[in-house]
Amino acid sequence: TRHHSSFSGIIAMKCIRTALLLHAALLANPAAAAVISWNAASGLLPDQAGPWEISDGSTVHDPVLSAGVLTLTTEADYSRQMYYGISDAGVAFPASGSYWIEATLKLGYGASAAGWWRAPVVVGIGFDNGNFATLEIASDSIWIRNGNNSISASATVDTDDMFHTYRLEVDGQAGGDPVRVYQDGIEVLAASSVFYNGGTRSAFWGDATILSYGSSEWLAVSTNVAVVPVPAAVWLLGSAIVALMGVRRRGSIACSAGGI
Repeated sequence: TRHHSSFSGIIAMKCIRTALLLHAALLANPAAAAVISWNAASGLLPDQAGPWEISDGSTVHDPVLSAGVLTLTTEADYSRQMYYGISDAGVAFPASGSYWIEATLKLGYGASAAGWWRAPVVVGIGFDNGNFATLEIASDSIWIRNGNNSISASATVDTDDMFHTYRLEVDGQAGGDPVRVYQDGIEVLAASSVFYNGGTRSAFWGDATILSYGSSEWLAVSTNVAVVPVPAAVWLLGSAIVALMGVRRRGSIACSAGGI
């Protein structure tokens, strides 16, 4: 029994050592960026799968997930929003390379308030300095904004006959930095379009403006500006310490990540 307890104690110490090393790496880089993906085929709404959060201003509609398709719909009074996003502590930017957000979607219908460059679908990334990069998707038309009510590039493409995958890539956080848009892997827009709009770091998609309305269908969304989830090592640390404290009473312990 004494030998078994000693052996179990060694395992527990190895668990703690492994967890401490991983935890130290987390503390050294607490906001490391990661790619996160949501897929409607999972059967989970984006806020159920996490880390996306819903902003739903509609008094009539709710997000509907059915048969592997998520539908977002807002009223035709130009006063509602329905979109998903991550912000502030939930966002981290890669140390190198482009920032991007990608979505597979189809526009159902929609319209923009007269005189405004707004669309029923917006996909965007925001930065701590208040700058933004946005792709806006309307009926058979897409554009990149470079100001509150101005655009720098637009294209006529199919947006509502079939599903397409759109990718917004941003090469910096300063005003005027390059922005590119791809549809199904083909570059269709490019401009120096990072612009100031106020706010903090974020990534978002859906009907994110009160100056439009419509309905859109979504299959999948991914981005590389999300924070790395807290690793299992953090939980392992706590469980290993508890296990070590009780090793003499239980006489055994298991460590899934430590090994011998």
